[in-house]
Amino acid sequence: MDRQEQQLEEADRVLKKEFGADYPKKTEYLRRGLNIAGDGTAKAISDAGLMGNVGIIRAFMTLREVTSEKMAPRGGGNPTDMTGIMQGGTFDYK
Repeated sequence: MDRQEQQLEEADRVLKKEFGADYPKKTEYLRRGLNIAGDGTAKAISDAGLMGNVGIIRAFMTLREVTSEKMAPRGGGNPTDMTGIMQGGTFDYK
């Protein structure tokens, strides 16, 4: 097992413990966060040996989480006034 594989296993263990039942949702945020970042981002992170870095993983999870509901404008409103689902907001698109 190489260093990056070891980092990925350790990151997986740490994040499963941290997020518990929310772990599957957070890993989906990671996948979508990397998609938001654009083509080649995941490869660049991997090539730099940072794919198993917990801080990098959390950053991309957070990227998707904060850009999901909060940043989507609705009804011409200001996106900064919106409350995300994780902060008690709802899906009431009025």
